[in-house]
Amino acid sequence: MTTSDWIAGLALLASVFAVGFNAYYQYFKRGGIAIIPGERVFVNYGIGHKYLELMCPLTFLNRGAQYGLITSIDVRLTATKLSIPLHWWGFYEASEKDVPDQPWQFGFDFKGIATDLIVPDRQAIAKWVLFDSEAGPHNLHLTEGEYTVNFAGRVHPGVRMARATAAFSLNADDAKTLAGYTTDKLNRTPKSLSVEMRPDYGDRPRWLEPINRLLNG
Repeated sequence: MTTSDWIAGLALLASVFAVGFNAYYQYFKRGGIAIIPGERVFVNYGIGHKYLELMCPLTFLNRGAQYGLITSIDVRLTATKLSIPLHWWGFYEASEKDVPDQPWQFGFDFKGIATDLIVPDRQAIAKWVLFDSEAGPHNLHLTEGEYTVNFAGRVHPGVRMARATAAFSLNADDAKTLAGYTTDKLNRTPKSLSVEMRPDYGDRPRWLEPINRLLNG
């Protein structure tokens, strides 16, 4: 074979590889769903302080070429000498509450019981999700301190899903205010304590941290 034949053969192989590579990412790559927590969480107690409720925004990003099916999401809230499991309960939508002769109010509209959520290929879905803990024999009282929120989803077999972690802090005034916020039997979106949530973007390059601090003050 001549040199030109070798070059032509290599060019053909490169073309075939490129077509196969593109086809994999366009049509065959399995869904890979990432959970991206928002930067706000609403906290309140259930009836009689027997359980805990967390409401937060989550974005589900599917990087794959196939759909992703999320069947449930669990949360574990941890702190010093504390570990509370929660399970998703419902989907909500943030809305403005326009009440005549009253100050502007922000609230949530119930959009359905949390159930299977389909994320199309290469798309993202954002939801406000309410998480409930199981009612226990003892009253719950969150105190001043640092809390970690660990998210984990169950998905359709064969579809990988990333876990996510975030954190929030309560000061003494927050804990005191929160003590008065409980759900009643007729109200699934009660008055809640709104606190900043700090998502842990573990894949963020470390060299960007000084820039992020500068941009965010």
